[in-house]
Amino acid sequence: MINNIERFVGGQFEISNPRAEFITRGEIETIRLDGDIIKYNLRWEAFGVGYPSKIEKWVEMKFPKPKEMEVHLRQGYAVIKDEEDSLFLRDKACGDLLKFESKYKSGLLEKARLESF
Repeated sequence: MINNIERFVGGQFEISNPRAEFITRGEIETIRLDGDIIKYNLRWEAFGVGYPSKIEKWVEMKFPKPKEMEVHLRQGYAVIKDEEDSLFLRDKACGDLLKFESKYKSGLLEKARLESF
């Protein structure tokens, strides 16, 4: 079971898949655990250009986002690692890696580095 999911508020969420060649990252505005569902909102979101070989730049995604996004833990996600400053989940079906990081984790993407679409 995941404990203290609120520790990621102000931190970042990342989803990546090297086989599908995509990576996105965003700042977590709100997050909560509702039974076996992680529900969260992002303040901003960006995709990495050039992934998986080398991310050349991060481009801000400027489209309407759902009010609240969800990760259904019982529908194929496995907790890989749950540490004080990070949580890693893997989608068993497609291989997506989901990462939640606290605002105290080093190496977070700064919004000032984002380029416009």
